[in-house]
Amino acid sequence: MPNEQPILRAAVAGFGMAASCHAGAYRRIPGVQLVAAYSDYPERDRAAILAACGPDVRIFDDYDRFIGESGADIISVCTLPDRHAAQIVAAARAGKHVAAEKPICVCAEELEAVNSAVREAGVQFTACFQEFHYGAFLAGIDMVAQGLIGRVHLAEVDYYNGIGPWVQQYWWSRTRQHGVSSLVNCGCHAMMLLTLLMGGEMPEEVMSYRARSASAQFATYEFDPTQMSMFRWAGGRIGKVSSSLDAIQPYMFRVSAVGSEGSIVDDQFTTTRFAGLERARWSRMGARTIGDALVIGPDMYIDFLTSFTASIRSGVAMPRTSMDMAYRMHRMLFAADASAESGKPVAIAPIGA
Repeated sequence: MPNEQPILRAAVAGFGMAASCHAGAYRRIPGVQLVAAYSDYPERDRAAILAACGPDVRIFDDYDRFIGESGADIISVCTLPDRHAAQIVAAARAGKHVAAEKPICVCAEELEAVNSAVREAGVQFTACFQEFHYGAFLAGIDMVAQGLIGRVHLAEVDYYNGIGPWVQQYWWSRTRQHGVSSLVNCGCHAMMLLTLLMGGEMPEEVMSYRARSASAQFATYEFDPTQMSMFRWAGGRIGKVSSSLDAIQPYMFRVSAVGSEGSIVDDQFTTTRFAGLERARWSRMGARTIGDALVIGPDMYIDFLTSFTASIRSGVAMPRTSMDMAYRMHRMLFAADASAESGKPVAIAPIGA
C-alpha cells in the first residue's frame, strides 16, 4: 500500500516484570515487530521470555551482540537500575531509539553521560513513566498545561508503597547498589509528576529529609526507605514529594495541585474556567486511576509505547517523558538526595548553567 509505513523492530533488555510488560505491549502495537530479548541468565529466563515475546524471538546473553546483531530499531532497557546508564549510552551510540525504565541512571555523573549520548546520537528517547500517558494523571497534567487551574503555586505528590520480602523486586530494591535511595528506587515516579505539574521549570532549592519504619519487616534496607523533599521555585512557587517504600498500607500515589483558578486532588478538580460549577463541590474526572489496575501488565504500556513509536516516525520528541523532561526530573532528584545526605538545603543550578 502506498502509505504503509516501514515496520519498527523492537528488542527488550533485561527480563523481569517490566520487560514482560514492554514485550507484551510491543506485540500488540500495529507496525511493530518484536525481534530480540537480552538476559544475563537466558536459560533461567527462557520460559518467561518465550511466553512474553513469542517463539520466534532471538535471545542474547551478551549486551553488545544484542545491540549489534538483533536488527532492532528500538531498545527497551529494563535491566537493574545501576546498569541503565551504560546500556542507554551504548544503544544510543549504535543509533537505536531508547525506551528506558526509570530511573534512567543512579547518579548525577551518569545523568550527564546519558543526556549527552542521546542528544549527540539524535535518537528518540523516553523514560518509561507509562502512567503519565493515560488516565487521571494524564488528564491532570493536561488540565495544568491548558491553564484550567491557572498558575500552579503549590503541588504535592506522595508515593506510598510497601516493598518488603513479599514483593518480587525486594531482593534488589533494598540494596544501595541497585535501589540506591527511596527517590531513585520508586520515588522518581512522584518526582516526575511534580516536574510535569510545574511545567518542567527548574526549582531554585530543595531541602530533603529521610526516615525509616521501626517494623522488622523492612530492617534489611541498606538506606532509609522514606524521604520527604520540599522544593522552592523563583516567584514563590513551592512543591513537595514524599516517597515511602516501607508503608504498611495499600499502594497509593496521591497528587494535589493548587492554582490561581482552581485545584486538582487525585481524580477530582475544581476550576473557575467552567461556568456552572459550584465552589463547594468537586467535579470528578471520568478517567482510569492508577488504583484501577490490580496487577501491572502490558495493557498499562500500550498507550505509552504507541506514543513512542509515533514520536520515532515523526521525529518529534516524546510528550511528557522525553530526554529533556527526564533530565530535569533527575537533576531535581539528585539534588534532593544530596540535601538528605548533608542535612542542608541544596541549590539547583538552572539548565545550562
